[in-house]
Order: sequence, then C-alpha cells, then structure tokens
Amino acid sequence: MQGEEHKPNELLVIIPTTKLGEMIRGTLDTLKAQTFQAFDTLIVANGCEETLPWWLAEEFPFVDIHHLPEKAGFAAAVNTAIRTSHHPLVFLLNDDARPAPDCLSQLMEAQAEHSEFAGFATRICFYYSPSVIESAGDGFSLAGRGFHRGWRAKDGAPYDRQEEVFGACAAAALYRRKLFDEAGLFEEDFFAIHEDVDLAFRARRKGFRFLYVPQAKVLHKGSVTLGTKSEQAVYLDSRNSELVLLKNMPLSGLAIIWPWYLMYTYYAFFCALKIGRLWSYLRGKVAVINQINRMLRKGTLIELEAKVPFAEVAAHFDQQWHWQGLRRVLGDWRAVSFAILAPILFFVLMWHFLL
Repeated sequence: MQGEEHKPNELLVIIPTTKLGEMIRGTLDTLKAQTFQAFDTLIVANGCEETLPWWLAEEFPFVDIHHLPEKAGFAAAVNTAIRTSHHPLVFLLNDDARPAPDCLSQLMEAQAEHSEFAGFATRICFYYSPSVIESAGDGFSLAGRGFHRGWRAKDGAPYDRQEEVFGACAAAALYRRKLFDEAGLFEEDFFAIHEDVDLAFRARRKGFRFLYVPQAKVLHKGSVTLGTKSEQAVYLDSRNSELVLLKNMPLSGLAIIWPWYLMYTYYAFFCALKIGRLWSYLRGKVAVINQINRMLRKGTLIELEAKVPFAEVAAHFDQQWHWQGLRRVLGDWRAVSFAILAPILFFVLMWHFLL
C-alpha cells in the first residue's frame, strides 16, 4: 500500500562459510524454500579465495555478503556478523546444514510463545542418515563435558518433545540479541569446537535459558571443515573442553564434578591413543597453559558477574550421560584391560629406568 511504512525484519540468518561454491548454494536453496520469509540473510565469506559465483546475485538477490580477508574461526566469523547487525533475533546456520521448509516458521512461533527463553535449539539429524539424531540440543554432564543430546539415537521419542535444555548446537540455533548483549559473544580464542557450550554456560550464569524445539528440523552433513578425527579437531576439542571449565566453573562446581572429570579424561586419553591422535590430544592440554595467560590478560578467564547462583546452573547438568559412557566402556573388555595394564606398565618401566 502506498505510503505504508516498511517494517524491518526481526530475524537475521547468518551463514559462515570458507567456500562460495555448491555447498553454500544448497543451503541458500533451503532458505529460499522456507514457509517463513520475513528474514534477512548474511553470508560471512571467511577467507574465501574464490570470486563471487555468477549465480549468487542472480538466484539469491536477498543475500548480503560480508568478506573476511583472512580465514578466522567459526566464533570470530559469526561474531563479526552479530556486531555489524541490529536484528533482535539471530539464526546461526552452518553452510552444510539444510533446514526443513518450516524450520524458521517453527522457531519464530516458539520464540513468540516462550519469551522466557533466549536460545532455541533445533532437532539436527545427520544428512546422510536423516532418521538418526546428531543433536537434540546440547547438554552438560557431571564429567565436565558438553555433549549433543541424542547423539546417534534413532529419531523419535524421547527427543520429539519440546523441553528445556542446557544449550543449543550453534550449527543451527536461534538466539535473542539480548543474550549476546549481556552474556557476550562467542569466545574467539576457541577458534572452533565447544564455543557454543561456553556461550550457553555463560548465558545460564546470566539467567538465560534454552528451549529445544523438535519441530524445527535440520539435516547436517557435519565436520566438513575440520573433520571428526583430524589432528586439528582433536587438538581443539582437547584444549577447549578444559577452557570451558576454567572460564565458567567455580571451585564449588569443580568439587562436584572432579571424580567423573578424572575418569572421563582418563578415558579420552585412551580414545585419542586408539585413533592415533594422542599427540594432538596432549598438545591440546599443554596449550591450555598459554591460553590461560591470554585470557587472564583479556579478562575473560572466569565469569564473575553471574546473576544466578551456580547451584541453579548445576541443576541442569545431565545426571545420566557419564553413566551411559561408563557402561559402554565397561562393555569393551579390551578397553578395560588396556586401561588397567597401561599405568601398570608405565610404572614398571619408570621403576626400571630409575633403578
């Protein structure tokens, strides 16, 4: 209608990518097919060396592009987009993620009905196995580890009901801007891996909550950039899992989790050895020392201005994940034998060389 003022879109979709090719084209196709269309789209071209493909402006005129001259981590890429935008709602989407046609509609409906939540997790399934769950929101265990709820479980109950979760997997998640304004952006020193767990932890200490919306489904190819067991992935996972605790866990929290934490760390050591990535795993642990000094200088090591008692945050720690992991380990007699014999062999060798 003539003279009618255009209402700006509330929602911004941010897609970080390192390659402006067919991968991002497939993602944009799924956005074009969304039943909810009142959103803006921003691609963060993260150190992309290619020139803009001819089809981008022609097929997707609704897309804006922000170029980063040098490749940065996921956290730095999306932070740039969040800082330079103004939208009250931000949907982060990996370039290898494919939201269902009603995904954004379901999320917008959920955020409108549940103003008490500031983050919204989608139901992410594997692209090549769409009936298998990758993440039904993020959890945090008594072993001091963030994890994907429902990892490799069959899609369906109990992950088909809407419920509060500890956090959201940032491969496909909706956030209110006020969460970033008060809890801060993603920790850029993480580069990638666990930066969403760290954000969720900080946000919860500020009083923000997360809702899992199973109706919002996304298919995710996963680990396209880093790989699941690459040297860099193992290194970052090893380092950043410790930084999550150092940044967010008070001494009272460490006193609660330490037995399970030690058991899990011992288990993770042998997992890294099994896949031939022990050196990467150990490098990650050693790198924590340098990272602590860096974060101390930045003033981001420990979040002190919490708005809620830590006990309220700890109430959302998962009580079963570590038990399930322990049962899996105990069911593998080779893993149990190795875990028992390895330290014995180590001390025998040390005794021999010292004598």
